[in-house]
Amino acid sequence: MRQFPLSNLKSLVVLWSIIGSLLSGDNVHGQQRATSMGAIQSILLYESAGPWTGQARGDAYLLRGENSDSDIKYWWLDTDQSQNGKRRVKVTVDVQSGNGIAGLLYGYQEDPKSYFMITVNADNTILVYERTPQGMEPRISTTTLHRGPVTLEITEEGSYIDISINGQSIGGFGNDRMGKGKIGIVAAGSGQFEYRDFEVGQVGEKNRLSRMFGRN
Repeated sequence: MRQFPLSNLKSLVVLWSIIGSLLSGDNVHGQQRATSMGAIQSILLYESAGPWTGQARGDAYLLRGENSDSDIKYWWLDTDQSQNGKRRVKVTVDVQSGNGIAGLLYGYQEDPKSYFMITVNADNTILVYERTPQGMEPRISTTTLHRGPVTLEITEEGSYIDISINGQSIGGFGNDRMGKGKIGIVAAGSGQFEYRDFEVGQVGEKNRLSRMFGRN
């Protein structure tokens, strides 16, 4: 009986592993996707571009910023307008180094450009900023005793949003810019930021997203 060379068998295993990975949709241009990032995973940066470098690490997304505090990077999704005022979005973030911040992008509108950043820094201080035509304005600053990754969540209640940290509400606010706009993730400043478990849905539901639209 003719024996099949072991080296050929190893080559076939590697080949089928590559084909299986490509068919599963877990690669973007040959780069592994951060599969825990849900609907936003396919538009994330998986290379170096300016001061930013992104990559998948396991099922998480790792982003490094190497420039000034004024550098901001974000990606956003556009949900069906029928969901406005009753959406829920969350992500788990670990700021592993640096003086930057990372977290959720909320309420993005292009003209005039405005949005909110619900973020955490390396000291696990929760920082909420609002971007207006006049610039960036601080909204909330509160310290959590928790160490390690932090789960940030926004729940819409009409034109009001409630912000929770690791499942505990820290309050919120409302105005005519709440309950609408695009949602996603954001980072600002220098550091290493790990994101995982990005979810978008309606209040009381899980992982319901209408369509993906774009990025900055």
